[in-house]
Amino acid sequence: MDKLTDMLILFSFLVEAGVLVYLERRIWNTLFTPLVFMILPYTLVLLVTIAVSGNMGFVQFYYPSILFWSVGSIIFFIPSLILGYYYNRKIGLPVHANYSDFELSSAFIWFVRILCLLFVYRFWTVLHTSDELFGSEDFGTDFAGGGLWGHLRELSCAFLALFIYKVDKQHRSYFFYIFIFLLVGLFYQVKGWIIIPCVAGLATRLITGKLKLRLGLVVRTIVLGFLLFQVSYILSFTVGGEEEQVTWYMVEWVAKHFFHYFTSGTFGLSVDTVNGFPDCRSFEVLLAPFYNVYATLAGEELISPVNPIYYNPGLNLTNVRTFWGTVYINGSLLSGISYSLVLSSWIYGSMIVALVTRHLMFLLCYLFSCSLLAMGWFEFYFFHLSIIEIPFYFCLIFLLSRCRFNYSGKGEVDKFVDKK
Repeated sequence: MDKLTDMLILFSFLVEAGVLVYLERRIWNTLFTPLVFMILPYTLVLLVTIAVSGNMGFVQFYYPSILFWSVGSIIFFIPSLILGYYYNRKIGLPVHANYSDFELSSAFIWFVRILCLLFVYRFWTVLHTSDELFGSEDFGTDFAGGGLWGHLRELSCAFLALFIYKVDKQHRSYFFYIFIFLLVGLFYQVKGWIIIPCVAGLATRLITGKLKLRLGLVVRTIVLGFLLFQVSYILSFTVGGEEEQVTWYMVEWVAKHFFHYFTSGTFGLSVDTVNGFPDCRSFEVLLAPFYNVYATLAGEELISPVNPIYYNPGLNLTNVRTFWGTVYINGSLLSGISYSLVLSSWIYGSMIVALVTRHLMFLLCYLFSCSLLAMGWFEFYFFHLSIIEIPFYFCLIFLLSRCRFNYSGKGEVDKFVDKK
């Protein structure tokens, strides 16, 4: 395909993205909408992918793979248009609402402290019993990859998002809990599950007015993410590997692999498109969290959502295909469109629930879904059990946060604190 056609595909997508963001802003009077969360990060990653295409050891990018996002974004926008019309015509509540907040009770804080101590114990135990190298993905799997510790790790993700929202001058001690839960994600060595709760927590601060969106905030967030990426790899070199100290070569190598991670989804979809999608599977993969819950209760075999085919776009292997690439390769065209419409309706519906109730927990649940969409440039995260488990934990957090214990040992319930 010639350069002119490639440029037309890119230009048409950029125009489409701009128009959709503009329409979302007009419909919902905010940029914190599901489609904006999904399309803006992908657009940034796409431009980075094109910039490194054919350079730094990367393969050439295949521009027609952008078309999956061009079509998918329009499909995802349809429920926004319909529900937005209903919202504005029938409900008419202001988007910039004050959300009800609540104080975290002492009983809840003690529960969090116990959880932190449990993870310290777990880390110490695995460090001295596991045959895997500290800092490796295999060590992370032993640490919190499944079973009870896997569920507690999911709980720590919910706590991380909550404490990022709650921390302020009056609650500086919350930085300690944020640090511990970041370490849990860092030791687990799956970067997406560090990014997702951080995005949810920061977005909650922005929407509720506890934080202002400025260029400096964006730059600091990117720099912090890059530093966390550096630390996660340097740990595997210096602590779990053979290197004794950090070298410039090591830093340069990790920097290159940061670009690999950043572009692995877009390049993965690109190479997959060129190869004719040999990794096509059944529609059940997209429904894996629900199917696996049923399979566990029925004693049947579980479905693994992990793509079994790896490509090498230049620096390392990748088996991720971005949000819309994964939707396309798992099932038929009709099932993919139907699933996209249902998912979009669900997330926009949860946004309306948050707006109508003005409840912080509903807002966190909604923004957690948006943070999954924000990672769409990398992979489709909705086939993980987390989409069920973490919203459940948010609701549980609210119930726990309202409980306190008096000196007689009897449980009481705190009065809900509505902070307008």
